[in-house]
Amino acid sequence: MHYRREIDGLRALAVLPVILFHAGVPGFSGGYVGVDVFFVISGYLITALILTELDGGHFSLADFYARRARRILPALLTVILACLPLAWLWMTPNQLRDFFQSIAAVALFSSNLLFWSEDGYFATAAEEKPLLHTWSLAVEEQYYLLFPLLMLLGWRHARGSLPLAIALLAAASFALAEWSSRHLGGEIFYLPQLRVWELMLGALAALYLHRRAPLAGAAGAASALAGLAAIGYAVHAYHADTPFPSAWTLLPTAGTALVILGAAPGNLAGRLLGLRALVLLGLLSYSAYLWHHPLFAFARVYQREEPSTWLLAGLGLLALGLAWLSWRYVEQPCRDRRRLPRNRALAFAALVGFQRDGPQGMHAELELVDGRGIPDAAVDDQALPAVLHRQFTEHVAQQGATLRAAAVHHQDTAVTRFRQGFADLGVVLVALHGGDRAVEGCDPAVALEHRLQHVQVLFVSVAKIGGVVGHVGSGAL
Repeated sequence: MHYRREIDGLRALAVLPVILFHAGVPGFSGGYVGVDVFFVISGYLITALILTELDGGHFSLADFYARRARRILPALLTVILACLPLAWLWMTPNQLRDFFQSIAAVALFSSNLLFWSEDGYFATAAEEKPLLHTWSLAVEEQYYLLFPLLMLLGWRHARGSLPLAIALLAAASFALAEWSSRHLGGEIFYLPQLRVWELMLGALAALYLHRRAPLAGAAGAASALAGLAAIGYAVHAYHADTPFPSAWTLLPTAGTALVILGAAPGNLAGRLLGLRALVLLGLLSYSAYLWHHPLFAFARVYQREEPSTWLLAGLGLLALGLAWLSWRYVEQPCRDRRRLPRNRALAFAALVGFQRDGPQGMHAELELVDGRGIPDAAVDDQALPAVLHRQFTEHVAQQGATLRAAAVHHQDTAVTRFRQGFADLGVVLVALHGGDRAVEGCDPAVALEHRLQHVQVLFVSVAKIGGVVGHVGSGAL
């Protein structure tokens, strides 16, 4: 697959509007369409890669999913772990419950469905959810559970009809999205079946360009510039009341497809998108996307009111700095097959997703957070600290007994340690948050002992997670 600098430049033009939109910068009321630009780019790149491997006779589903794990999970886990101390410091118990539920949903790539069941994307409360932006990752991963298999079967049995089949599926998804926007309103934003056509639009561009160069001459130059203009108009003119996804989504998505088809080093659009600064930002775009929203959300949680545009702009710059660090020291090393070969990448994906027990296992973890770590939502914030302290102490004793029994029977597997560590981490952070108030007015020595007990379990929990990740990286699994 031939590398195209202009695609990285296009990624930069996708992530910048999203960051500026979430920062509330005037003129970017439709910046959220950057996610739709990402969908088309993703559909194009992934399909082009699959086609190259199918053409060479070495496409493997296992390799595909291992590559996705190396691409998505390390930086995502890094951002989630970085969110934990801020959540402990600043969130109310009820917010913490919602936050840990979102972590569980992210681990199963179903956060779009969780957020769909809660507030709308443009609701004020949604701006205080640090992992809200992971909805788009969930849509992509749900799509890529089936699309590679469709490509593999189509290539083997109906190669000539493959573009038509994808076009028909895309048309059906688009028609459903338009109908839903008219009859269901804002309830549809996160639904994957209404977003499939955007990824397939990129797939169709990849099928057209397979063994072809981008459009040449005036046609390519004009289509690419028209595409950039369409994206720019949507970023500036769209707003929270624009039905999405719907026919309105065609403007930025078709515009993206036109850029992919027409941009080349020899025309104006290609030269603009190939500028070094845009290419660098494009390389950082995934990490920048991951970092920006948690920073904005925690600023809103901390201030309990809308932060100033200047503060959010500063946090946006901080997100770019963190993006470079995570790209350089997390993304790049983990994409190296020699450091994270296929078997370890898939093992890492299984650990993060808690796949030993599937959704039932994750449901148990949710019960842990909802039932033992954070009692029912009906318990108010004032009564919660004392309840947390009692239940946390009981939970620690129970977990200790479980771990000892597992060790005796040699059943203390890596997956078990990871799941228990992650669950304990959630519980202890909530308990620390409530425990500060639970010991107010107590003897200082009692308060110190109380916090030291919690901190001790916190370090044990982190050690469990870190130990398992270390086993993955060292090849012990």
